[in-house]
Amino acid sequence: MHIRSLVVGMDFSETSIVTARWAAEHFAPNAEITLVHAVSLPDRPAFAEQLLPATDTIESVACRSAERRMSDAIRSISTRAKFEVRVGKPHEEIVSAARERRADVIVVGPHDDRHARSRWLGSTAERIVRTSPMPVLVAIDPPARAPRTVLVPVNESRLTESILAWASRFAVTFDAEVKLLHVWSESLYAYVGSMAYAGSSDDLAAQRVVEQEIRDATTHWLSDLTAAGFQGRRASAIVRHGEVADVTLDIAAATHADLIVMGRSGGLVIAPSPFGSTLRTVLHRAPCSVFVVSEPLPGR
Repeated sequence: MHIRSLVVGMDFSETSIVTARWAAEHFAPNAEITLVHAVSLPDRPAFAEQLLPATDTIESVACRSAERRMSDAIRSISTRAKFEVRVGKPHEEIVSAARERRADVIVVGPHDDRHARSRWLGSTAERIVRTSPMPVLVAIDPPARAPRTVLVPVNESRLTESILAWASRFAVTFDAEVKLLHVWSESLYAYVGSMAYAGSSDDLAAQRVVEQEIRDATTHWLSDLTAAGFQGRRASAIVRHGEVADVTLDIAAATHADLIVMGRSGGLVIAPSPFGSTLRTVLHRAPCSVFVVSEPLPGR
């Protein structure tokens, strides 16, 4: 897993400029970087058709303005960055540009007002996460350095191998500490506990036995997962029970994580929709950047 090419979505907000600068300086300092801005033309009401300039004229003016702003932005981002101005829906054009360039990762910033739920849902960032065939980094309040602590919630899914491969790459590249987190659901935890209680006269003792057995079994599984891809000093295991999103957010805050690595389908995405409730909750409330792994492109 090497990052040779980044596509960074740009809307000229301070958030997008900070995101692009951080990606260039700290996340992938040796990668080719392409800044992509999409000009989204407004709808033309039929009753005002004769009052407005031709669509080609509006498009030309908007593109020239965007190109000037891109040239100015690059000066504060990276001298090695290139830029591309496209016309269309931003999420579609950014993903399309990444496909064409066979980018390894798309980088976007959250909405400037990401804590206002109605403004975050349906945003360009969320649509890119939902539709991109390559991993997406949503850079949330990145520190002025590379990530040092990476939190990786894992489950048994077809994306686990890819998630762990990216986490291992980050551990090596950033000399980061990786914390693997597995969360037992409350319902499964309660079921296993009830089986233990049935054969015990001491509920508290039974609970402790169950908790230790679950922890030992899960820690052993996590150790097996990391044996091939991590050096021992780079990875540690955390086992909890509860709601996956809530536990992930709590652990991210408690460990001062700089980056959370998650999968978009299977595993942590527990809702039937293509963009699950767990991932959405983490993206809404994460205190740090989130790296979302999706199905790899053919041939990668």
